[in-house]
Amino acid sequence: MASEKKSFPYITVLLFVLISEVLIISAFAKYESIVAYGEKERLSISQWLGEKTELQIMSRSDEWYRSLFMDTGIVDSTLSYFLPENGINMKWDAETYRREAELRNTIIERHRVIWSSIYLVLYRISNISNWFILLLPLIVPLVVDGWMKRECRKWEFAFVSPLYRKFGFKLVTIIAIILSIIAVAPVSVPALVIPIGIAVSSFGLWVAIVNTQKYI
Repeated sequence: MASEKKSFPYITVLLFVLISEVLIISAFAKYESIVAYGEKERLSISQWLGEKTELQIMSRSDEWYRSLFMDTGIVDSTLSYFLPENGINMKWDAETYRREAELRNTIIERHRVIWSSIYLVLYRISNISNWFILLLPLIVPLVVDGWMKRECRKWEFAFVSPLYRKFGFKLVTIIAIILSIIAVAPVSVPALVIPIGIAVSSFGLWVAIVNTQKYI
């Protein structure tokens, strides 16, 4: 009996990559680098979409960050949780004082890196949502056209390919995974990567809809 072909574990790969990115950022990334990546992306988006649109993207991410993490006290509580409770004691000997000071500085630095990275993720999600809205005039006609072609094929002897349908859905899945990884990536993301990804996934969705099995 032939063994059943297993599908590619997209979710497992995505989770592995995302967890690896988070661990690498938390352990090795520098605060100045995260800030520089964000500034470079803001400049790139301003050049393509204009300063007004970029400010809207940033204002939306600011609001999300403030309501989710600042107003709830999560940012402050995470720092106080990991910092030593006894603080710096001036009566310590020089070596103990040095070790404790280094530990506190490391914790503060990692705290700044993690939360600045989280803000950068929110900024990128805000940017993705903005591009999605801007590209609706492309996405909606493609979906409607794909659906209408599928409806027309119900009454024709037209060819419908399960392979094309599978390809279309795989393309959408792969682009979604890439955009998810990009949102967390500790690098500067070029402004056109996101709209190109959305456009390609829209084409994949069109291919999948057109080649959906005909039912009457």
